[in-house]
Amino acid sequence: MSKTNAHPTAFPEKVKRPSLLSRVFALFAAAPAPKHAAGAASPDSYAFSDHAQEGMAVLRGMRPVFCNFSFAYLLGTSREQLLQSDIISSVHAEDHALFLSALGLSRSGEASSRFLARFTTLPGDLRWGACALRPTTWEGAPATLLFVLDVTDLKKQQQEKEALHAGARAIMDHSSSGMAVFDIFGSLQEANAEWREIWMPEDVPGAHPNVLYDALAFPAELSRAFPEAFAGVEKKLPTLEIPTPSGDMRHLRIGLYPLADDEGKAAGLLMTQEDITEAVRHARTELEHAARSAQARYELLRMRDHIAAVMDATPSVMIGIDEDMLVTLWNSAAERRFEMSRRQTLGRNLLRVCRPLARHEAVILKTVRDRVFSQLNLMPYTEHGRMEYEDITVYPIETNLESGAIIRIDNVTKRVRLENDLAHADRYSAVGMLASGMAHEINNPLSAVLQGIQNLERRLLTDLPVNVATALTQGSTFKAIQDYATERQIPMLLQQMRSSGDRIARIVSNMLQFSRRRDMALAPIRVDVLVREALDLAKADSELMTITDFSQIAVNFDPIGDLPRITCSETEIVQVLLQILRTLVFSMLHRPGPVGRQPALSIDIFLEEEFVAIALRNNGPHLPPEVCKRIFEPFYTTHGMGQSGSGVGLSLALFIITSVHKGSLLCESFPELGTVFTIRLPLTRAD
Repeated sequence: MSKTNAHPTAFPEKVKRPSLLSRVFALFAAAPAPKHAAGAASPDSYAFSDHAQEGMAVLRGMRPVFCNFSFAYLLGTSREQLLQSDIISSVHAEDHALFLSALGLSRSGEASSRFLARFTTLPGDLRWGACALRPTTWEGAPATLLFVLDVTDLKKQQQEKEALHAGARAIMDHSSSGMAVFDIFGSLQEANAEWREIWMPEDVPGAHPNVLYDALAFPAELSRAFPEAFAGVEKKLPTLEIPTPSGDMRHLRIGLYPLADDEGKAAGLLMTQEDITEAVRHARTELEHAARSAQARYELLRMRDHIAAVMDATPSVMIGIDEDMLVTLWNSAAERRFEMSRRQTLGRNLLRVCRPLARHEAVILKTVRDRVFSQLNLMPYTEHGRMEYEDITVYPIETNLESGAIIRIDNVTKRVRLENDLAHADRYSAVGMLASGMAHEINNPLSAVLQGIQNLERRLLTDLPVNVATALTQGSTFKAIQDYATERQIPMLLQQMRSSGDRIARIVSNMLQFSRRRDMALAPIRVDVLVREALDLAKADSELMTITDFSQIAVNFDPIGDLPRITCSETEIVQVLLQILRTLVFSMLHRPGPVGRQPALSIDIFLEEEFVAIALRNNGPHLPPEVCKRIFEPFYTTHGMGQSGSGVGLSLALFIITSVHKGSLLCESFPELGTVFTIRLPLTRAD
């Protein structure tokens, strides 16, 4: 029989069932107990205990005089065999003393505390049981009620977790890299010797100070990375130079990795550090030797090859030019961006072979000529029908052999879209809170007004007995008062007041939608089905009919291939698409483009990583940047006086896409290209 870990002295929290215990004790401890044949239980006891999942037995001395089916099943035997043997023979030898001590307490009239004990089944297996003993009577004589809950699986899970923790601890202790674990509150939980040598040199080995990360002497850039890592973002920091107590400098490569529990919830983070001091020193020595070597030019060329490899590995576009504007470097990212190979560009004039960069000729020439740093931010361009943004940076370079410049181009489209989404989300949240507050403030006086209208109608227009009697006491008749009210159109005025009040109530309800998320039925549906449904509604839309005949607008929508499904509220997504179609049509008709251009709409569907994107574009004039930034703000509108539109439609569209469907909605507009709204929604995952 294998030896197991020592047992705790109390039940695990998950197996405590006080309500069930109270029912058991009520059956077996009620006084007086019914008299019946020896070894037989009462009918009520059998009826209850045989339906219980927990094992129950009545002991007289060491011999069971009654047990339920679950108790016999736990010990791997039958009731008949169990009633013919001593209970102690089924208890693991190492737990005899514990069991006998609890049994002694029960015999003295005290209920034992709950404890864990091991039982040996008839087949020879070992089972863990959560036990409780309680004094009772059986057939008028003292007895003991034993309650056992099988917790073998829970115990095995606990032992497996302890083994995993011990394994992780061993990995940390035998790792050549520094490692430390922080919990979700930023408190240090585990750290190996390599980590403590750098950050806690005075600490006692093996101690657990439980200090917070911001109380440690971390560099500023490392401290700033912790909040992002706790938020779930993996962080790999550049090499840091850290002074040691002896005055030496250590070069550390540090990573912060979020940790999650079995349910995927944040559980803390792991900090790793790789000491690359020797590697850095070695690299510096190599460079010094290369500078003094007679083969300096060879080393320079070798280093250029190395730099070229690094340039190819970087996701940024890297282009090198000499002082004559001839291309000397063209990395893999440049090949992908401009769809031109090295063979087509190296040794040729940059501005002639790469026409997209020709429009920045003045900036590039100034950097090469004057040796000054230049930067162009958020330069737009079109790729595969989508608008992209890039930052262009030009660095002057000069060596003993040559001079020129390095052009670095970074695609910042995701950053721009994220910034726009965050800006819209902030504004939307603020206005949503304002709308919620206003709605509640309006509701109170509105309720009083509507109640007052109702009371006026009852007292002036309804021939209630109290109204008739009051009119007589004032020297008139209620019929005369009704005739007066009708002649002065008081019923019509009250009805208008009621209608206006109801309209205010609807407006208040719409305002509350800004601050309350609605529970909608979500179901998977093909994207092209949603688009076609929105187009059909647009053709019959009364609001569009007031300004144009939608059938006269050229619509280019020809989806190809097996389009994906998205899990969404069909009604709300169609509402969003219809609102965007209205906005695009209004933009074309009220801000006309070049003379002779037929109004047209184009709709494209494409995949972007784990999202499906729907791009709706018109061929009208572009909207100013300030309009694109504010177009999703509640109550913001470009419509003139007397024109339809309250400025709420696109705000609701943004709410539906971002808050309800966890997607994004972006508006972009460019000269000669028109305005495009791009909806991104998460793809439906197949289980």
